[in-house]
Amino acid sequence: MPLQRILAGMAPRFLRSPKFLSSRAVVHSNRSLVLLPFFTLVVMTVVVIMLFPLLALLNSNYMMEADRAELPAVVLPPCAAAYFRANYERSLRETPADERHAAHLRHIGVDHVYVVHYTPLRYRRGNMTAMLRAHGVHAEWVLGFDKEELNTSTDSCFHYYDPQQLTGPKARRYNTRGLFPRPLGPAQRSVLIKHFSAYYDAYQHNYQTILVLEDDALLRLGFVKRLDEVLRTTPSGYDAIFIGGCMRFYAWRRKTQTEYITKHIYRKQASRCAHAFILSQAGVRKLLRSLPLTEAIDFQMNVAMREENMTVYWVEPWLSVQGQFGEPTCVTKTDIKNAGSCRFSTQQRYSRSFDLRYLNETEVLERWENVPPFRHHR
Repeated sequence: MPLQRILAGMAPRFLRSPKFLSSRAVVHSNRSLVLLPFFTLVVMTVVVIMLFPLLALLNSNYMMEADRAELPAVVLPPCAAAYFRANYERSLRETPADERHAAHLRHIGVDHVYVVHYTPLRYRRGNMTAMLRAHGVHAEWVLGFDKEELNTSTDSCFHYYDPQQLTGPKARRYNTRGLFPRPLGPAQRSVLIKHFSAYYDAYQHNYQTILVLEDDALLRLGFVKRLDEVLRTTPSGYDAIFIGGCMRFYAWRRKTQTEYITKHIYRKQASRCAHAFILSQAGVRKLLRSLPLTEAIDFQMNVAMREENMTVYWVEPWLSVQGQFGEPTCVTKTDIKNAGSCRFSTQQRYSRSFDLRYLNETEVLERWENVPPFRHHR
C-alpha cells in the first residue's frame, strides 16, 4: 500500500470529511487568485529578459543606420570602388582571418588598426610587426597597389587632371597647386591609393574609429596608454587626430590656425605627416569624398580638410615619428633594444639621442607631463 494512503488512513475522521475537503478547495482557490498576479509578473519578467538582447540588437542597428544617415554621403567613381573592392578581396585571401579580427584596440575605443605597407620591403614588415607586438598592438596590413602594379588604368581612375571634370571647391585645386605642379611619381601614387584603400575598408565596415600607421612609424614607449588618454580627452566630433609628428611641426609653437584645448590637444586645420593618425567614420568619408587624388598623401589630406571643413587635432608631445627610409634595422633597434645605433632622417634633423627619449620610461613620462607652454605670440 502506498505511503500516502497509510498516512491518510491515520488522519482524524473530521479531516477526511467532505465538508473539510471542500473548505480546503475554497482556500486553495483563493490562494491561487492571490498568487496569480505574482506569477504573471514573474512570467513577464522572464520574457522581457529573454527578449532584451534582441531588442538591444534591433536598437543598435537602428542607431547605426541613423548615424549612417547623418554622416557625409560617399559617391566614388565606379572604377575606384571596383579597384578598392578587388583589393579588399585580395586582402581577405592573403591575410589570415585571426590576424584581421585581432587588428583592433577596442578596449580604448579603436575599432581597427591598419598599416600601410610597401609589399617588397619584407624586412620592414618583420621589424614593424616586432615593434607592434612589443606594444601589444595587432594590425591589418594594407597590401596591393604597389608602384609596380600601377598603370594607365589606375592613373585615369584615381589621378585624372582635367579641371573641367571637377566642380565646386574641387575646381579650385588647379589654381592653387604649387608644391607639386607635376603629376605624382609612382611611389607617391602608390602610397596614396594604399591609404585610401584602408579608408574604403573602414567605410565599408562602418568602423567608428581607426588607427592608421605607415610601415616606418616608430611608437613612443607607453603608446597605447597615451593614445587612450588622447581619445578620452579630445573633444567629440573630431574627424582626424594626428598623433605623430615630423620635422618641427609642434602645435604649441605654431600660432597660425591653432586653438589650445589642453596641453596635449590642439585644434588645427591641416595634417601633420601621415605615418600615425586617428580617423573617425566621418573623417573617413570626408577623405574619400576628396577623390581624385591630386597631391601627395599629407597634402591630399589638407585638400580634403579645406574642402570638407574637417575638424582636426594635433597631439603634443608626439606619440610617433618616422624612421629613416631604407634602413632595415631602424624600427627594431629603435623601439625595442639598442636604440643608439639607429639614425633618423637628416632632413628631419633629429639627433641620435632622440630615440632614447622614446625608450626611457622616466624621460617619456617627463616629456609627456612637461609640454612647452602655448605661445600666444610669436
